[in-house]
Amino acid sequence: MLIIAFCLTALPARAVQCGANGIELKEPALCSRAFDFNGKCGTPKYDYPGWETVVMATAAWETSPIRIVLVSVEAIISSPQHPLQATIFAGNSYNADLMTPERSAISTRESAIVVHSEARFPSDNGMQFSTGEPLSKAHLDVHLYCLPIGAPYAGSMDIWYKLDELRPYIGSAN
Repeated sequence: MLIIAFCLTALPARAVQCGANGIELKEPALCSRAFDFNGKCGTPKYDYPGWETVVMATAAWETSPIRIVLVSVEAIISSPQHPLQATIFAGNSYNADLMTPERSAISTRESAIVVHSEARFPSDNGMQFSTGEPLSKAHLDVHLYCLPIGAPYAGSMDIWYKLDELRPYIGSAN
């Protein structure tokens, strides 16, 4: 039994970097990245066909592919004198678009509502996301539909992931 334990501890630990920031972590490292967004309901942010409800999008930020293990999106919509309605989900162009379920919130009394959605993926597998492609081809995004038009919103998308340097590239859905 001692021989097995010695062999396991004698193996070199591979170092990884989250966010390419130069900080080396022992594998398996769990990395995270938060993306903030804000705007007004009904005001398109991107000039791409079919992106009318996309309020935030990001291309790959790591220098190697990643495996996403958890994604969470949340937005606060406010309008003191109008009924509020919102639907949110996280999407991507790399795998099937929906990363989180669509979640909705409706209120006729409050001056602000919070809408939230999240999804966990198996930590040993995760959802693969590529690197090195332009935003229009490979991206993660937040879809938010909200009313009344012109009501301000603010939110974030939080991603927890592992670097995926040793796994093969599966390919884009586009």
